[in-house]
Amino acid sequence: MKIKIILVCIFFLFVVCVGCGTKKSSSEPNPVWDGIDIDAYCSLGPIQNLKVQIQKDFTDADRSIRENIKNGEIQEMIWLLEKSDNAQDKASAQTLKLELTERFTNRPFKILPNKLGGTLKKYLLDFGDDVYGLFKSSEKIFSWSDGGAEVAAYKLDQMLGTNLVPLTVERTIDGEKGTIQYFFRNARDGEVGDVHLYSFGMLQIFDYIIGNRDRHIQNILFLPKLNQVVAIDNGASFKAEMCGDCVQLKKYLDVYPKLKERIKLITKEQVEKELGGLLSADSIDHLMNNIDKIR
Repeated sequence: MKIKIILVCIFFLFVVCVGCGTKKSSSEPNPVWDGIDIDAYCSLGPIQNLKVQIQKDFTDADRSIRENIKNGEIQEMIWLLEKSDNAQDKASAQTLKLELTERFTNRPFKILPNKLGGTLKKYLLDFGDDVYGLFKSSEKIFSWSDGGAEVAAYKLDQMLGTNLVPLTVERTIDGEKGTIQYFFRNARDGEVGDVHLYSFGMLQIFDYIIGNRDRHIQNILFLPKLNQVVAIDNGASFKAEMCGDCVQLKKYLDVYPKLKERIKLITKEQVEKELGGLLSADSIDHLMNNIDKIR
């Protein structure tokens, strides 16, 4: 029962920070947490209790998962290898990442029939070898949707080492500009009751940094095999500067010492170098201001 209470508290904690952001226009998405009594939820359990739930080591269970991951589950394997402290594992993860990037950027594919929902035009692409990508048009149907933000979210995820956003690249198909993101065949929608606390808490911090006001249950996936969450549909990010002082989120960051150190060291020069071609100067300023407020 205590774990369920803590999970509910975590899910809605992020709203305390988001609530101080800029006011949304009527065309912007409506997060699932609108109207929730945040104080009532967050008074139920202290953040410090989360520490006992975290398992950071590369365990025997992880090795067993590695042996059983099916062919084609490349992103899953990349994330699993990157958890290891072994240099060869990390090198293998980088090799797989480069291969998947090259495949999505240059190789041929088949467009599959699908009934994918959402607000943008989407195609499910088959790249062979049981590897699939989701193409999303960068056409500006809504002002808050941005293909550059999708790729920027992935690149920032790599800079921070959070491993929440699947590999995402830009590509033009038949004259239509858009993005291709790795498609998980064995994921399901995330649910508060079964999300692994380590990755779910990290998602709250990541969303604060990128100014994402559109995180809801339809754009959180859960990978049962790796017991972690996945953050998709990040196109509404980098548009807002978040609240001035988020004390609880700063305390929560103490649960993730490696992430806290990366946030402490990140510079505007690094961000401009990696994301300058994807984000406007204003968006980069929003991003850096959000980072400064929690480090």
